[in-house]
Amino acid sequence: MNLKIVAGALVGLLIIIGMMCAYTVDETEQVVITRFSKVDRTIKDPGLHFKFPLVERAIFYPRNLQEWDGD
Repeated sequence: MNLKIVAGALVGLLIIIGMMCAYTVDETEQVVITRFSKVDRTIKDPGLHFKFPLVERAIFYPRNLQEWDGD
């Protein structure tokens, strides 16, 4: 009985960690990944992407909010 409880808790924990790793990017947005509050990379391609949980944070921005460095 105790083995089933431990196995169920372990499976539940793995599912939660897996859900924290995956995120999806829509066609109309871009994502900035920060690692320990410093910019690590920028994702512009739509689809399913992964990050390290508790270390990296995904910040979603609309794609039309881009900086312009013109004259």
